Amino acid sequence: MFGEFLVQQQILDRYQLFLALQLQDKVPGARLGQCAVALGFAPRERVESLHIQFVGDGLDTEAFSREPIEIIPDRSPAFVGRARAITRAC
Repeated sequence: MFGEFLVQQQILDRYQLFLALQLQDKVPGARLGQCAVALGFAPRERVESLHIQFVGDGLDTEAFSREPIEIIPDRSPAFVGRARAITRAC
């Protein structure tokens, strides 16, 4: 739901959403917003403000956790050099 919202807002394209979802699947506890930011697809502040708008529209999700997580990149060519460690969630 939030991923489709990010596509509608032209923050992510469908391929970027796919990559962020793949990363989210590989990292326990990761949120979609964190994955999009870690992959360098969008600035954290923009994703957070859109998440607030998304939740304010009554579409609840947990795109961001307040607990920091470390994202360890997949070694496939699609992820090498793109994923970074998240040191702070917010």
